[in-house]
Amino acid sequence: MLDGETLPRIGQHRSLRVLFLEDKPDDLELCVAELRKTNLTIFPDIVKTLDDFSMRLQTGSYDAVVAAYRPGSRTGMDALTLMRGMGNELPFILIALLTGVPGEGSNVSCIKRGLSHLVPAIRPSLWPQVIRRATIRPEERRKKSDENLPAGGHIFSRLAGEINSGIFVYLRGKCQYVNREAENITGYSRSELLLMDSLQVIHVDSREIVTGMGFCTGHAGVLPHHFETQIVTKSGETRWLDITACSIEADGGHGWLFKAFDITKRKMAFEEMQRLATSDALTGLANYRRLLEAFDSELDRSQRTGRSFSLLFMDLDRLKNVNDTHGHAVGSRALRRVGTVLQAQCRSLDTPARYGGDEFAVLMPETKASAAGHLADRIADAIRDDAELPRISVSFGLASCPEDGQSFQDILEIADSRLYMTKGYKIGLTG
Repeated sequence: MLDGETLPRIGQHRSLRVLFLEDKPDDLELCVAELRKTNLTIFPDIVKTLDDFSMRLQTGSYDAVVAAYRPGSRTGMDALTLMRGMGNELPFILIALLTGVPGEGSNVSCIKRGLSHLVPAIRPSLWPQVIRRATIRPEERRKKSDENLPAGGHIFSRLAGEINSGIFVYLRGKCQYVNREAENITGYSRSELLLMDSLQVIHVDSREIVTGMGFCTGHAGVLPHHFETQIVTKSGETRWLDITACSIEADGGHGWLFKAFDITKRKMAFEEMQRLATSDALTGLANYRRLLEAFDSELDRSQRTGRSFSLLFMDLDRLKNVNDTHGHAVGSRALRRVGTVLQAQCRSLDTPARYGGDEFAVLMPETKASAAGHLADRIADAIRDDAELPRISVSFGLASCPEDGQSFQDILEIADSRLYMTKGYKIGLTG
């Protein structure tokens, strides 16, 4: 059972004196308006500069500090550094336009610098909840009453059962409560979740992050209020969750309450957008942008390890003749045929790409020229063995880094010149 005093009660009236660092009146008015919609009575003290902020901290008495963060401005994080440097441990809440703080590292590193909560500006409905949680007095957290315990737990259970987000409560590293939506999200029943190891539902790619935060232990600490993680459902499906967390104390122990929203569809849509932005629409291969990104990444690795890598550059012979004779639809089909061969013949670590027009490229990590030549032979054989008409062929040029150059432009120019030497030789043979 949860102690009814361990969570901020919705009907409880509170008066708070809050120091705001904000230089945009419209944004500040929105924040205060959201706070006043609740039963919080806010006495705002507003400053616009770090100098005024420092002076008010030294002369005033506050329950919390709220500062804004915008890309291109470091005011919010500078205020945090200043306040913690003064030895002031007031709750510090950063309202950001993004869920992370660009240029300041990860959310976890920001928390380690003394940030109490990071809340996105696009979700103003969260602001009152965050301020209420951040300003719960220690004595309120510790207060227990055997008389109120059953009623408090019952009211919490009824409220949690009605909301459309998953609720998970962990005490001393063990799951103590989940609501119906948590069952829907995970696919596990309440009884199964209560018996499972706390990390069992967490995807392996997210476990290190979650354990590093200390959420699945009984350790009390200052940790992120908002983050994203992957889980694995009972059916084996991977899902992404947007998590809001708060620290609680109940039955004499420390724990965490998580509110979870399933954002899998949003994540998949974003990943698909990224894929489309780096893929060639006709062949499905990587596009020029993705090829360049892969080259830069491989160049960095080559410079660290001293190992060579290669670029195979090729073009489809006589594409113009195919278009003129058979039509552009058949020409497009010929380009797709080359793309299919490249996908089949390349390794998973290679990056086959359509460079543009009738030109293709394959970036081969940790591959010397001799091994890259073998891939070129396999591609040529596969295209030659393709019985579809019209028959097609490709010409190749190959360059390796660092032997032939240290930049994409250098490697490409050498591979291109060798390609046209090969193409010229073919033309000479055929007349």
